[in-house]
Amino acid sequence: MAIAARNTRRPHRQCQRGASLTEFVIVGPLAILITFLIIQAGMLYMAKLTLNNATFMAARHGSMVNGNAQSIRVSLIKGLVPFYQNAFDPNDVSRLTAAAAKAAVDTSLGNLKLEVLSPSEEAFRVYGIRKGGTTYIPNDNLEFRTPTPMGGASISIRDANILRIKVTYAYELKVPLMQAIVKRVMCPGVADSDVRAWSRPSLLPLGNVSDCIYYLRGRVPIVSFATVQMQSRAERS
Repeated sequence: MAIAARNTRRPHRQCQRGASLTEFVIVGPLAILITFLIIQAGMLYMAKLTLNNATFMAARHGSMVNGNAQSIRVSLIKGLVPFYQNAFDPNDVSRLTAAAAKAAVDTSLGNLKLEVLSPSEEAFRVYGIRKGGTTYIPNDNLEFRTPTPMGGASISIRDANILRIKVTYAYELKVPLMQAIVKRVMCPGVADSDVRAWSRPSLLPLGNVSDCIYYLRGRVPIVSFATVQMQSRAERS
C-alpha cells in the first residue's frame, strides 16, 4: 500500500517540475527593473544634493565678485567635478584634473544652464548708478536705508542687493535601461527605443515637452536655487 501511495504522488511532483523557472521568467524581469529604478532614484537624490551644494557655493562666490555671471559659472563647474571623477584613479591630482576637464567640456555642450534671477533688470533700472561705463547698485549702509520701494519699483534697495540664481543641470542616467525608460515615458512621439520590445509608441508622455532635449540624450534636468546677500555691489556693463 505504501508503494502504491508513493507511485500515486510521483506524477504530481513531475507536474511541478519547471514551475520555479516559469515563475522567475515572469517575475524576474520586473523585479530586476524595479531594482534598477531604486538604484537610479538613489543616485538622482545624491546628484540633487551635490547640485544644491554646488549652486550655493557658486552663489556665495558670486556675492563677493559683484554678481558676475561668468565667475559664478566657473565656480559652479568646480562644484560639479564630483560627477566626473574616476573612482579607480588613486592619484588625487590626476583624478581631479581629469574630472575638471571633463566637467568643463560636458557643461559647454548645453548640459548646464545658469540664470541670475536677482538683481533683476528692474533693480538696475531703478537703483543703478552709472559710472565709468559700469552700472552698479549701492551696497553700503543697507541697514540704514529705507525698506520701502522707491521710484515705482516693486522691491526696495535692500531686496535689490539679494543675489538669487537658478541652475539647471542635465544629469546623465547611469543605470542600464533607465535612459530608454525615461525617454519613452517623458517625451511624446518617440518611436525608436534602445529596447526592442518598447519600439512601439505606446507609453504616454508625462514630462514637459521643452525638457525632451535632455531626456532624448539620456539625461534628466535637475533644478536648484540659491539665495544669498550680496557682499559686494552688483555691477554690469
